[in-house]
Amino acid sequence: MKHSRWTLFIALLFAVAGIVVVPAEAQDQGKLIPAGEIAALQAKLAAAGESASSARQKLAFKRVIREADGLLEANPAAPNRYEVLGILFKSQQQLVGLDDSATNRTAFLETCRLLAAAPNEYAAVRLDADLLLSQIEIAKQGADAQERAAALLPLVDRYQETEVETKVIKVAMIMALEMGNTRVIARLRQIIAQRCPGDSEMINFQRDQLAGQVFGAPFVGQFKGADGRAYRLPMDGMGKTTALYFWTKEGDGLEQLKLLAEGWKKVNANDVDNAANVASRYQVISFNLDGLADAGESLLRDAGLDWPALHLPGGAENTVYKTYARNTPKLLVMTPTGYTAMVMGGSTRIGPERGWERSFQSMLARTWTQQHFTAQVQSLLIGDFLVIDPAGAFDPAAPPEWKAVHAQSDDPTKKLKRTAASVPEDKLRAIQACFVKPPLRYNLLHKQGRANYAKAEALCRQAIAEHPDADDLWIVRNRRIVALTGLWKVEQDRKHFDAALQEAITAMQAGYPAGTDLIARFCLAREALRADDADLAGVIDSFVQASGDESEAAPTLAIASMLAMEIGERRLHERYRRAFLDKHANNPMMWTATAYLLDRAQRYWLYHPPFTAGWTYGRRMGYFYAIGTPEDAHRSFQAELK
Repeated sequence: MKHSRWTLFIALLFAVAGIVVVPAEAQDQGKLIPAGEIAALQAKLAAAGESASSARQKLAFKRVIREADGLLEANPAAPNRYEVLGILFKSQQQLVGLDDSATNRTAFLETCRLLAAAPNEYAAVRLDADLLLSQIEIAKQGADAQERAAALLPLVDRYQETEVETKVIKVAMIMALEMGNTRVIARLRQIIAQRCPGDSEMINFQRDQLAGQVFGAPFVGQFKGADGRAYRLPMDGMGKTTALYFWTKEGDGLEQLKLLAEGWKKVNANDVDNAANVASRYQVISFNLDGLADAGESLLRDAGLDWPALHLPGGAENTVYKTYARNTPKLLVMTPTGYTAMVMGGSTRIGPERGWERSFQSMLARTWTQQHFTAQVQSLLIGDFLVIDPAGAFDPAAPPEWKAVHAQSDDPTKKLKRTAASVPEDKLRAIQACFVKPPLRYNLLHKQGRANYAKAEALCRQAIAEHPDADDLWIVRNRRIVALTGLWKVEQDRKHFDAALQEAITAMQAGYPAGTDLIARFCLAREALRADDADLAGVIDSFVQASGDESEAAPTLAIASMLAMEIGERRLHERYRRAFLDKHANNPMMWTATAYLLDRAQRYWLYHPPFTAGWTYGRRMGYFYAIGTPEDAHRSFQAELK
């Protein structure tokens, strides 16, 4: 290999993949190299690079190499020998940079091969060696820049689920950009979108590297509202198209707010009879950057706006602002499924010369804000499908949540025993009548949907007061939780969720028949996800595990997939979606959830950024809707014909 090529490889490694030796705990029981000796060797390596002259540096690096070789020779099978190999690699890499002799290169390559065999536990230690070896091998074959870039993809695959997964993707992206391989760049963007879409570091990386591009990312963050409540996005904004408004009162900020308020009021004033369902399709959340004690809520109210006001500590220095906004004022649009468009071309600020009313009207015309699309998402997030029987009429002795538990049991026709102490059937049916079955549910006007949830909540509250000791009162409590959740989603008022949470706590304390507590636990899981130190994936996994055997918990898996969507965890959503569809696509009680998870329009927009510029937009969407691929589940047609 030519000297110039070696120089290129080593320079590239220094530029984009500087190794960090991370001590890792060995998993097997072999004799370990003492941690103190490894730490001392690491210190000597650091000191070697500080020598005054290149000659002294070479001597110092050679001493470190000899000591590392000695440790490895004395401990050839030590489980943590890869930490020493990492130090040896670093020392030899520096030495080759100072003295590019055949002897030094040969020794360096041998260390690379040994280090590349390290287990995933030492992924951070072996990464640079892996990268160097892969590029050397492809270069030996006379590959051009395009082929060398393509060779990065297997390396990226190898480091999935390791601590340096995102680092490998970034290294590969930088190299692919330098080599100009657009196919590899596109594939890496897809990998980022699938595996780490909400990672702020990766979002910033793409925004900095992919000039002129647009990509989708979930808006992920935890905030405190002016009302003192904890908010987590996208969860607390999902179900409607949400405009996230970043603003300041400095400069012309208040004037901009006034213009925005005028446009918003005009759009809503034009929907007096709620025929356009503006209130159920679109909402605005405010983020003020001035550090005001009330998060700017008083200024919003003075402008006649009832938007939720969330604190943004640090203002323009806040990580969320730097990741998603980057300029002020900024109206960032989030789809009903939590995704925003990261537009590289600059600000999306719309000045008064164009007018906010026109801007809002344009947004309300987009696919992701359409009534049927929004209502379907809302209904699933509210939990309507948990209290509606899609296959038949409501039976007080076998309510939907009961039938869902027993649908695949040995006795699917098993019913509850009704007694004189049970809630009267006429009251249960009156409550149930408030929950409209799909697809009619998706066509309800905003005022109709809100009225139904309000009526159901009032009837449930009355039934609980009149029959506090009923043996089936859990049926009523479940529907009150769903009705309050519905009011929370359609009105965007957290007081309704808080009431649902209190009802869920009370219901859990009162007790449930086995498996019928999912609605209450759904509500409790949402609150747990808002905790400052919440292990988000852990909360959802615990929710599933609490239901016992996953293979028998169809509603549990459906709810888990939605909870994952609400926190922007795409991989977790896909994992539970896949588990649900593989096992329960034919469960008649889950037809509503199955229809949503398989709906091509919903699938297309689930992770799609709210961005429609370009003449190919409609063609891409139409192709996805009509593509002739098999359905993503195995379902059988079941019907009785007479």
